Amino acid sequence: MVLKGDQEAAAALSVSGRYCEREPLLGSVSALLWAPLGQEELQSQAGGPRWRALRCSLLTLFWLACLAMLGRATTIIVQTPRPVPPRLHWWQKDLFYQIEPSLFLDTNQDGIGDINGIRASLPYLQSLRVGALILGPLFSSLAGSGSPPNLTRINQTVGSIEDFEALIAHSNSLGIRILLDLCSVTLWHSETFNTSSNHTLPDPNTSHLGTVKSALQFWLEQGVAGFRICDAETINSEQALEEWQAVIKVYSSKEDENERILIVSSVNADSQWQDADIVKRSLADLFTRPLLPPSRGNLSQDRKWLTRWSEALLTPPEAWPSWMLGGPKVGHLGELPRLFSVLIFTLPGTPFLYYGDEIGLHEQQNNSVTELPPMRWGSYQIPGTARHPTGSPGGVETQISVEAELKEKRSVLKLFKSLSQARALEVALQCGNFTLLPSSTTAPSPVLAFLRSWECVHFLILLNFGHQEASLTDHLTPGLPTRGAIVVSSRLDRQGAVALDTLRLQPREALVVKLFDTSYNRS
Repeated sequence: MVLKGDQEAAAALSVSGRYCEREPLLGSVSALLWAPLGQEELQSQAGGPRWRALRCSLLTLFWLACLAMLGRATTIIVQTPRPVPPRLHWWQKDLFYQIEPSLFLDTNQDGIGDINGIRASLPYLQSLRVGALILGPLFSSLAGSGSPPNLTRINQTVGSIEDFEALIAHSNSLGIRILLDLCSVTLWHSETFNTSSNHTLPDPNTSHLGTVKSALQFWLEQGVAGFRICDAETINSEQALEEWQAVIKVYSSKEDENERILIVSSVNADSQWQDADIVKRSLADLFTRPLLPPSRGNLSQDRKWLTRWSEALLTPPEAWPSWMLGGPKVGHLGELPRLFSVLIFTLPGTPFLYYGDEIGLHEQQNNSVTELPPMRWGSYQIPGTARHPTGSPGGVETQISVEAELKEKRSVLKLFKSLSQARALEVALQCGNFTLLPSSTTAPSPVLAFLRSWECVHFLILLNFGHQEASLTDHLTPGLPTRGAIVVSSRLDRQGAVALDTLRLQPREALVVKLFDTSYNRS
């Protein structure tokens, strides 16, 4: 406010137009205009050409250092030694399945299974991931003649040579190999041997060996992938095995896909741990041993058998191992099919299955005589075959069948498929290291526990053969991971994460657990 004494001066200024009380004290400011710096001005502000060259050099060094570190890291990763899984032969990777042709599948409604039935069932076998079929007996012989069968002629009741050729062609297209079983054929007769000087080992007759060799050549030319013989026939005849192996190798190429093999099977379970000498001499590509104990009265309480098993598994095998559940000489599994299914698929080596093992098939008792049962299909329709009450020879209805197993949510058949898939996908279950986890107590344990490991992947296999629940306290070793995930359960009722220290196995239960801790190293 203007003071009273200054009113005249203020009025004078207002009249002159140079001052007005209502005008702002500060004058208006003109707006600033933005204009970019020129090149010379920018260089001047940035310090000139030297500073620009320094900045470019530092940026170049930064990117070169990044590339150098990336290259060094890549080199370290590439050069770091890592376990390489061995190159496995097809007979080490594939699942073998043995078939009795006359008992498997009947396609012409004569009550006898035939070769065409086997060909029609190939898609079913492929769903089980079967890689090789062992067929026998196939050969014809004169009834009551006492002479060995004709090893180049197929029994007409099961088919013809044309049927066999069609089977070979179809199986090859599906990636399934065909082998012939000679265990049921009497290859050795007293008149075909010359007595050696020490009267202990027979010398095979040269003419008879030539006959068998000719038969092997005939079937190899038809496309079979090999033969299976039993040790009871040839365990003392090294000459025969050497000559037969030489014939087979002639038809084998260097390519693994065309490799032909000779399999020797032990039929005496009592000596299954003492017959590996034949493998040491490389007279057979595979030597199969029975999984079942000599006496199958009560497998779950056969502690002596379980102890022998543990001791045998602690001994490293001399050659690639292989195991069979059943067979013509020992029959089907019968008891504990789920436990032994888990065992045969997780042990190191090649698994051999007998027809019907995947559905829990067992022998029939007829007038105190045990008979091999026909394969049970139920109303399961095989494409290309006529409808039959059971789809198999005999026509007897039974609760055990492929149809019933497919309908059941937690069947033995579905367990087989889960185990077969796990073995096919996991290197650790195919060729991984084997580590038995014995019990830390002196008392016999009904639990069999072992590890299968490859690189950072570890599987813990647990089997409870007892009638009561069992814990893993006695089998857990220091450093063993305490957590894992259940991959396969024998009852197909457990899955997901689990703590090993609190895990309890149900009676007659088996589990396949994938351990979480990848830092655990078990060589």
